[in-house]
Amino acid sequence: MLWGAREAFSSFNALSYGISNKNCDVVAEDILYDASGTDFTICHQQNRFHVHMPVFGEHNVKNALAAYLVGICYGVSSESYVQALSGFEPGKMRQNILEVNGITVINDCYNASPSSVQAGLKILNQIDKQRRKIAVLGDMLEMGAWAQEAHTLVGKYVVENNVDYLITVGQNSLSTVKGAISAGMEPQHTRSFETSAEAISFLDTLVRKGDIVLVKASRGMKLETVVEHLVQF
Repeated sequence: MLWGAREAFSSFNALSYGISNKNCDVVAEDILYDASGTDFTICHQQNRFHVHMPVFGEHNVKNALAAYLVGICYGVSSESYVQALSGFEPGKMRQNILEVNGITVINDCYNASPSSVQAGLKILNQIDKQRRKIAVLGDMLEMGAWAQEAHTLVGKYVVENNVDYLITVGQNSLSTVKGAISAGMEPQHTRSFETSAEAISFLDTLVRKGDIVLVKASRGMKLETVVEHLVQF
């Protein structure tokens, strides 16, 4: 049966997409991030065209390439694809970018796992490397026995993505701070709080014009209250 499945799969016309692999059928090049989203060039056969989408992250570029290939299979023109992608709107509290009084807030409070927090931190790092970066991270819930290890790993991601200040909310996120300090972050650039209200009071003394602030946690932590406060800053 396994041999038969392989034979069946070989009858399909497989198409590939990627960023670094130039041998793929569709490749994204010249990827640039700024506060408005992501710009890149799609290379397909002899065609090259510019794409802008109002979301961030390499994972979203890959998603866009996959969507392009599906569109090609169904006869969607590149012009229609570009127009549709430029009008894409992420779901509520999923990497929503808010610009208020010179402060950029990334509202990514819908859910959290180590991989999604890593993606959010990459976005924080990529938007503008010259600006101060603040990560407000709450507990990742339902991690079970892996909770401490998972939160410690997130602390490592914080340092890898050049975060200037780490603010955490919740008991499990104490391990995130420990992980960040172990990876080289200065202890005075970290603060831990039990509640979002306490974190908000501290952020009032920390956040200033020009900062980029990522707010991310599991939905049960309700860190959208932090976002709501920051947009009234």
